[in-house]
Amino acid sequence: MNNLMIGAVAGGLSGAVGHFLAGKFHGNEKGQKIYPVYSATFFGLMVLGAKFIAV
Repeated sequence: MNNLMIGAVAGGLSGAVGHFLAGKFHGNEKGQKIYPVYSATFFGLMVLGAKFIAV
């Protein structure tokens, strides 16, 4: 159950942060195309960070 919650929170946050940063750095039109790269990167970082921190 704990892994499921970590994945759900990381998925939601990484999508929001990825979309925000891609739009901010690359503009709205190009940001829509490139934000999955940002989201995948942040998802991996959040899950990896959660594994190293005692949750």
